[in-house]
Amino acid sequence: MGTKKLLYVGEVIDYSDRWLIESFGKYYHVTICNVAQRQRFGKWRHDIVINRLYTSAFQRVGEQRVKEVIQNLYDIEESSAPVINSPRAYELDIDRLSQFSYFSAKGLPFIPTVRLVKQLPCDKPLMYPLVLKPNRSGRQDKLPVFENVMQLLTFLKSLPSDSAPLVGQPVIHRPECYRTEFVGDLSFTIHQQIEFSPTHLGLGRRSIVTADPFLPSFRSQLLESVTAVGADAFSVEYFMSEDEKNVSAIIDFNLASNYPQWFVADMARELREAWLILLERKLKEAS
Repeated sequence: MGTKKLLYVGEVIDYSDRWLIESFGKYYHVTICNVAQRQRFGKWRHDIVINRLYTSAFQRVGEQRVKEVIQNLYDIEESSAPVINSPRAYELDIDRLSQFSYFSAKGLPFIPTVRLVKQLPCDKPLMYPLVLKPNRSGRQDKLPVFENVMQLLTFLKSLPSDSAPLVGQPVIHRPECYRTEFVGDLSFTIHQQIEFSPTHLGLGRRSIVTADPFLPSFRSQLLESVTAVGADAFSVEYFMSEDEKNVSAIIDFNLASNYPQWFVADMARELREAWLILLERKLKEAS
């Protein structure tokens, strides 16, 4: 049959992308569609497609280009090869408000998320202190925190009129959270220390844990929910309850994870194997 053809859609700006492309190249004939270039790939011949488009691509290549890529992915899904991480899943990835609505409707504990506007604090009651995030997630080392409505309104009124939509979420005063990377049915969890200051919060020391901290029932419910929108390789960040038995709040869902270099160095064999298993499964399902 020959070597299968794999189309990698995304950007080649991070170590994790270069590592994945190199890993896939040992088993597949890989073609890269760099979204920073204006390539239409809907009619290219390929056996399987991996969508590794970051939400932060909007900031680098522009909204029109990202929309073109999303439409190309829809065209492929309708007519030819299987797509790992569907455009439907990407549209969920780029909208925190939709994430809150979707996962809450599925019975999962997603942190309350509200839209912020200049004229009024939000469209729903707020809980302070509040952390402010872009509705379309990107890459932020630190996130601003507001203790009361006056602080928040002063900040919002200082923003330019064309600022990107923002959301607010209540601050969870716990010193640690977790990020679990899913690749198909396999998962890898990172323990993350939270660093608090009077005006910001961010991530501190991170380390890999040997087992997922959540219950099998949460895992099953989460995988069922994301599979319904075509998410095959993704990450979630979350807090555990004080007794460490249940997930108390999912705080983020990301479709294309930028794996830290230290994480790849420690988990290269397992991570590569997980991706190869996922690719083989999707090809088998499509055959």
